Amino acid sequence: MIIDGHAHAAGDFCKALDIIKSLNENNVDYVVLASTPQLNSNKNQDLSFFSKFAEKHPENLIYFTNTIVKKVNALNRTSKKIEFGNEYVHNLVKQYPDRILQFYWIDPAEGSILTKLDEKYDRYNFKGIKLHQCINKFNLKENYMHEISDWAASKDLPIFIHLTSKKDVMDMLQLISQHRDTNFIIGHLIGLEVFMESNVVFPNVFFDISCPQLVPKTKILTCVNKFGAEKVIMGSDTPYGKNNLSNVISNVKSLAISSHEKKLILGDNMRDLLRL
Repeated sequence: MIIDGHAHAAGDFCKALDIIKSLNENNVDYVVLASTPQLNSNKNQDLSFFSKFAEKHPENLIYFTNTIVKKVNALNRTSKKIEFGNEYVHNLVKQYPDRILQFYWIDPAEGSILTKLDEKYDRYNFKGIKLHQCINKFNLKENYMHEISDWAASKDLPIFIHLTSKKDVMDMLQLISQHRDTNFIIGHLIGLEVFMESNVVFPNVFFDISCPQLVPKTKILTCVNKFGAEKVIMGSDTPYGKNNLSNVISNVKSLAISSHEKKLILGDNMRDLLRL
């Protein structure tokens, strides 16, 4: 089984038929889709400029791009568009429930967030929660993060999170340690070096390897060697990059690991995590 474990409803994945076409062309069974600030945009963003720095600066490049993303989205007030995008994703899922899975994007600091989660879960039946610190302002040490983590555990839903800084990664380690029953997916291998330096192996932590322009194969291999292939999840991060789905699949298949390990990363890990 092959699953795109992290993508957005824009670019190649803006329209339902285009999504299915892309999945079929790449022999992918499912895509995990989240909202996006780029509503109704069928354009894939060109991130090739960053590729040349990914191998040279595997740790710090993502923190640099986070700074850019944070500033651009603050200026454009894109956080206001996320809820509309959640509804858009839900409508895509209704068209192809056997191929498209929804992760519901939330702002943890929003008031009455647990009530909202209950309401939207009843309506959307989403398969996970998406958090993004570059777009939504929230503090991992606040009580709402504990409440959300407990809620996710009660529903057996994973939390995917895009962290911003090394300090946030340290705060994330503390949150994870306090919520061993909640599964967390760390987006884009952000803070991998901090997880490695901590010398703590959390059974409830998984690492997303999207997108190929920012996450070089050497960094994926480092993660596999340290934490095991069973903790690594393949994602494209479409539309943030061109030909991401085919490229990330190619990257995994070319890794110097066993065929079994490749299968785990390409989809079996996410299949088990989502109980598909």
